[in-house]
Amino acid sequence: MAGPRRSLAITITLMVIANLAWIRPANAQGPPTAEEIKSLPKYCQARYALGSAEAARWQPTFGRDWTSLHHYCVAINWLSRATRQTDRQARDEMLSRAINGLRKYASEEASATFPLMYELYYRLGDAASMLGDHGGAARALMKSIQLKPDYPQSYSRLIDVYRAVGANEAALKVVTAGLKRNPTSTLLQQQKEEIEGLIAGKSTDG
Repeated sequence: MAGPRRSLAITITLMVIANLAWIRPANAQGPPTAEEIKSLPKYCQARYALGSAEAARWQPTFGRDWTSLHHYCVAINWLSRATRQTDRQARDEMLSRAINGLRKYASEEASATFPLMYELYYRLGDAASMLGDHGGAARALMKSIQLKPDYPQSYSRLIDVYRAVGANEAALKVVTAGLKRNPTSTLLQQQKEEIEGLIAGKSTDG
């Protein structure tokens, strides 16, 4: 009888482990934890430390947006959680929450002078791309570039979006424009070489 009982115990144990894999951490649906705040941008850390010297240092940078800045930080944290999530369904839910939070902050809460609007649209494009919404990602990243043409990260992410759908010619135009604004960006220089190699290889194959 020991054999069947042992087999049954092993089966039950494996079932429990499998079910536990679907259980999300308690904080996965709540606001940023103290540990998560440490990995957020410095201005978010300051916003969650009201009354501190860091908060006093950052507040003038954001002016009237300081009051609502933590809502932007919550959206950033959803995006950060999504990058760490291994379960696809949970990951997509977190990305959707990040996208909704970023859109709401941009349209309803941030002032016209919010100093990080270009970054917000970069993060929005990043989240949309991760969710597979390449069109939405491209629109958000182009908006980011429009707001801050010398921000190489937006060009780089837009290049990734175009390459993901095989639009290498469009990616080449973006990287060329990006290098005009950011001629010393090693990231864009590397991407330009890669794209030119892909286009040249395709021409050779043809």
